[in-house]
Amino acid sequence: MAQQGAPSDVAIRLVYDGNGISLQPDRVREDDATLDHGGRVVLLPDSQVSDLLADHALDVEGDQLAIRPAAEGE
Repeated sequence: MAQQGAPSDVAIRLVYDGNGISLQPDRVREDDATLDHGGRVVLLPDSQVSDLLADHALDVEGDQLAIRPAAEGE
């Protein structure tokens, strides 16, 4: 995000739209769950996305976001 010149208070909101998960730039709201990377809030999953991904892990692979089933204990 920093490489794209996004302001430091902008993160990517993960939103379930009925067909899948979409990504939208947004700012942190008071009741948001947040995911940090490198000391910066980068992801804001909405409640539906959080439920859908409850048994999954999010990883950063290079400059890509990867979603995979969580291993035991993650």
